[in-house]
Amino acid sequence: MARSVRDSPADYLGQCVGEYAISEHWLRPGAALAVVTVSALLLFVLVLLRSARLLKLRTTQRDKVAEALEESESRLRLAQSAASIATIDWDFVADRAVWSPNFEQVFGVAREAISRGSSYDAFLAFVHPDDKPNMDAMLLRLLKSGGTFSEEFRIVKPDGAVCWIATRGEVFCDHKGRPRRLIGSNFDITERRAGEERLKRSLSIIALAIEAGETGVWTSDVVARTSVCDERARAIFDLDEGAGIDFELFGSRVHPSDRERATVAFAEALKSGENFTLECRILHRDGVARWVSIRGKAEQDQLTGQATTMAGIVLDVTERRERETHLQGLLRELSHRSKNLLAVIQAMARQTATGSSSVADFQERFVARLQALAASHDLLVAADWHGASMADIAHSQIDYFLDPLASRIKIDGSPLLLRPDAAQNIGLALHELSANAVKYGALANATGTVDLAWSLPPGQLGARQLRIVWRESGGPPVEKPKARGFGRAVIERVVAQALEGEAAVDFQPSGLTWTLDIPDRHILSHG
Repeated sequence: MARSVRDSPADYLGQCVGEYAISEHWLRPGAALAVVTVSALLLFVLVLLRSARLLKLRTTQRDKVAEALEESESRLRLAQSAASIATIDWDFVADRAVWSPNFEQVFGVAREAISRGSSYDAFLAFVHPDDKPNMDAMLLRLLKSGGTFSEEFRIVKPDGAVCWIATRGEVFCDHKGRPRRLIGSNFDITERRAGEERLKRSLSIIALAIEAGETGVWTSDVVARTSVCDERARAIFDLDEGAGIDFELFGSRVHPSDRERATVAFAEALKSGENFTLECRILHRDGVARWVSIRGKAEQDQLTGQATTMAGIVLDVTERRERETHLQGLLRELSHRSKNLLAVIQAMARQTATGSSSVADFQERFVARLQALAASHDLLVAADWHGASMADIAHSQIDYFLDPLASRIKIDGSPLLLRPDAAQNIGLALHELSANAVKYGALANATGTVDLAWSLPPGQLGARQLRIVWRESGGPPVEKPKARGFGRAVIERVVAQALEGEAAVDFQPSGLTWTLDIPDRHILSHG
């Protein structure tokens, strides 16, 4: 008998048994019940066999699912442990929170320690006191309206260690909008926060250093040809707050004399990608030119090699450049004065040697004159070669000889600041007058006195002039010397010629009087 594709094994078996029974004449009136019984038993056996196969298949599938689930949970626990992540499943209705096995790893507290009592209170128990109000407010909000949450807070572990925890998750609500369940993850971010604090501290130190160095910071987008400056850089470049800065605006601020040099420097820096330093003048809107030092470096695209960004710092170096200019002027002036000084020393040496009676006499006189010259130079150096006061010049020369006799010397005159040339020459003249007074003049005895005074009377042509008068009295009778030594040449001719003035010496028997008149252009300030 052919089997239809639609027949089940049981139907087919029944048909076969029926046909066999008919062919063998089993279906007699008394045998019908036996056939039916046998068929039912056979069918039951087949059903049992098929059910066993299905049960085995389902058991195998269930075992595989269980194994896969166990493997997945194992990987999850491993990942949670490696990443220090503790999960929480909090049932608000039952007030029961289920934590992941690595809860103790993250929070430092055994899970059993928080399983007793209210989950709400248990969670807040280990939150840092300073963060507890914020976390309390967050939990109250979630319990009221649900939603997602993300927060970072500190906890205090049983050993007293303070750690940072990041919590993320969501509170799910029922169909009436009532919060019912919280699912979240918590992970230890202590190292990250420590790194952020170190970075913050480093940035603070850098900002402090930049502020202390009065340094401005700038960045430029080479492609867009625009720049961004911080507040100090804007002040240095004299740029409006918040205004855009393009390359053309910056270029217009560079002094015309420095513009080409600045353009070349920036172009080379963009091409090479190396550090660059440029000092140029920036024109402020009020027309004042300020010197700036610009330092930076370009960042180039790794694929194209073209510069895309440039960043650096800027400093106002106007004061430094002015000091350098002043120093260069001083060096030129020093060179000029050194040559003049050597000429003066050579003349002093020749004249002193001519009037000296012996080597010892020459040495004494020459050294004294060098010391007088040095005293004037000390005053000028102390004032950065700007000049020296008339009173300081007088004391530096007279006190060298006459300190014990100071009560016999009267100095009178208004405050005057003399130019370096005048200070040097007048100092040399006062030295010669003082030395002569001690040896031969008013201070050679116990009763003589010296009056030194200066004033600013009008000259012959009406212009103001400086007049210095040295007057001696009460000393030994004065006789006009027959010889003309170096000292006499200084007070009669050398100083007057050097300062384009006039000098007069009156050898009265009652005492020597020396008068010097020079133009007031040798005076830097008066009064």
